[in-house]
Amino acid sequence: MPRKTHEEALKTKQLIIDAGFKLFYTRGYENTSLSDIANEANVTRGAIYWHFKDKEDLLFEIFNIIDRQKLRLDLLEKAGDLNTKDPQKFFRKWLLNYKNDEAVRFFNSALLKYFLSVVTGSEATKSVKSQFSFICERWGNLISKAFDNGIDKGDLPLDFDKNMAGRLTNIFIIGYINSLNIKCDSSVISVYPNLVDNLINTLKNIQPEK
Repeated sequence: MPRKTHEEALKTKQLIIDAGFKLFYTRGYENTSLSDIANEANVTRGAIYWHFKDKEDLLFEIFNIIDRQKLRLDLLEKAGDLNTKDPQKFFRKWLLNYKNDEAVRFFNSALLKYFLSVVTGSEATKSVKSQFSFICERWGNLISKAFDNGIDKGDLPLDFDKNMAGRLTNIFIIGYINSLNIKCDSSVISVYPNLVDNLINTLKNIQPEK
């Protein structure tokens, strides 16, 4: 049998990733097997093992794609870049991105529910817990850098309490996700940009923790 070309291998890998996205989103990570993914992608289990060490390896690849392509980690990184002259503009763009269809689809997915359950104490393998903790720490560090850059560029006051602001930002995002999931406010997506602007104005005037 002739070996696959590089392009064919990349196509197979993408089929596997797409199948993983679909099944992790709809069934959840724990309820999806590699056989399920192979059937959905119309490939063999061997093809999956050629590209990924195991199901966890595929999970981590998918979360990396979510961070980069759907939740726009690059915008948050830009907000913390010392060469960025207007960090608050990119911080706002990052938050506004949570209104797009891809982000909303992730927030409504079984995969996010699994992620939240693990970071709040549910059973999972050591490697999954470690990777999810790393994801949370990475986002927290990037938010902190964005605030530091905002202080440095004069967007935020010198006595700005970035720890309190970080907590408020997390509460804002979690509240938005919960509103989407329990559908307690059907207008939350349409008013979301206004909510973001109000959050940013609140952050600028946040009082230091006593």
